[in-house]
Amino acid sequence: MKLKLDLENCYGIGRLQKEFDFSNKNVVLFYAQNGIFKTSFAKIFKSIKDDKQIKDEIFSERIPKADIEFNGEKIKKEDIFVFDSYDKEFDSSKSVTTFMASPKLKKEYDEIFSELDKQKKSLLKSLKKYTGSSDCEKEILKVFSNKNFYQILSDNIDFIKEIKENYEFKYHDIFDDKNKVKEFVDANRNLLQEYFYKYNEILSSSDIFKKTENGEFGTHKIKELQSALSDDRFFLANHKLLISNQEITTSENLNNLIQNEIDRILENKEIKSRFDEIEKKITKNQNLKDFKEAINKNKGILLKLINYEDFRKEVIFSYLNKKIEEIENLVSLYESQKERIQQIINASKQEQESWKKIIEIFNSRFIVPFEVDIENQDDVLLKNEVAKFVFRFKDNSNERIINKEKLENILSNGEKRALYILQILFEIEAQKNTNKPILFIFDDIVDSFDYKNKHAVTEYLDEIRENINFKIIVMTHNFDFYRAVARFGALKFMIHRNDERKIIFERGEYTNEFIKSLKGNNGKIEKNFITLIPFIRNILEYTK
Repeated sequence: MKLKLDLENCYGIGRLQKEFDFSNKNVVLFYAQNGIFKTSFAKIFKSIKDDKQIKDEIFSERIPKADIEFNGEKIKKEDIFVFDSYDKEFDSSKSVTTFMASPKLKKEYDEIFSELDKQKKSLLKSLKKYTGSSDCEKEILKVFSNKNFYQILSDNIDFIKEIKENYEFKYHDIFDDKNKVKEFVDANRNLLQEYFYKYNEILSSSDIFKKTENGEFGTHKIKELQSALSDDRFFLANHKLLISNQEITTSENLNNLIQNEIDRILENKEIKSRFDEIEKKITKNQNLKDFKEAINKNKGILLKLINYEDFRKEVIFSYLNKKIEEIENLVSLYESQKERIQQIINASKQEQESWKKIIEIFNSRFIVPFEVDIENQDDVLLKNEVAKFVFRFKDNSNERIINKEKLENILSNGEKRALYILQILFEIEAQKNTNKPILFIFDDIVDSFDYKNKHAVTEYLDEIRENINFKIIVMTHNFDFYRAVARFGALKFMIHRNDERKIIFERGEYTNEFIKSLKGNNGKIEKNFITLIPFIRNILEYTK
């Protein structure tokens, strides 16, 4: 397998004609000083990968030429992966899914969820009409954390059935994304509690709402009664109710009686005074316009705000209750498949050896103050979700889980590059399943690394070169790294540029074992002493 290059005027490379034969060795090693070749060479292949025009960035009038053949064909962007010394934006999280579950398991999983998701989409679409929210699923998942949507419905189906309240306001009128209503509630909790206690005090003196030896007959019980009699069959059978010495003969009579009593309580002078005070505070805040409108339509909302998060659940159940038949069908389908879903997830977890290997390689070989894991393993395995990496930062005996963004803010440059290497490991392992020739180009990949992490990269390169489909170009200006890679067998070249801007490839030199060299140069003490300098430096680094 060969890589043929015919380049002119490409990112500072004036002329380059060369053929590299990977038939016997999968690694080509370039040693070049900074500013000579490496970055320009990597840019050419990145431009192909990113579908960008190759050019001379300084002398734009020069006509570029980039004829590149790989494996006997014009090179394609799918053939290429270029890894710089550090790329903060590089993200391999999507590639994790390519080796996390077998096609057979994934196919069965997708078939099960195909019908579930179809019913879920229909339900969410109809809920939008009541809630006004563009993403009802997100709102529900936010409230019931650590569970999937179907399990939430299944766990709460009885509560959804039993809910009697029928809220007409839009969800974000009370539970806004910026938490402005919650901030208002927290800031005015004492005032809301006064309103709540005064309401209950007056309610207890009502002729309809009563406390008895057997419990309270309050608004909740009365709503159950209203719901039970709402179809008028009780009254059509010539039955009647006597409530507070008033004869009730229809559900309309009952509803009017109850609503009039609630209105009477809410119009109580003391209650109204507190309501007006609350309303004034709301009016002062322009962000609470929709909230104000909602409570003016239904003053009873204020009574619920004391327990804000419980009220949120109640409101969600109220919306769901409007589509109870659809929800029961969806829950029934989910429960019938739940056991098999778990079996597939368990089986797929057993196929995580590639993923585990990468994590183990990184955690065991690279010297960094954190360990890495994947948070959403099940979803990555079977739902093609992007992997969410979590990092356990260790400080002596203390440990804390933090996200990637925060981690990057506290790491040194070398540690950031180690984190970048983790992304590279996943990308490379993902390509093992493609079963086609891949050209990997590493540009100063160990820049800013200490000896231990530099050795870890060298070890990994030595392992992946055994893959017959991986063709590797390693470019470096670090001579220690050059010698280390040269030891495991590579086509070696030392590169310079002549006055005509042509790139010259000369045979790689200076890769002998220095200990053997010392033994053969007993008379050259000064030269031997200089030779020992990098060796001693590495020993000191390794033993820190």
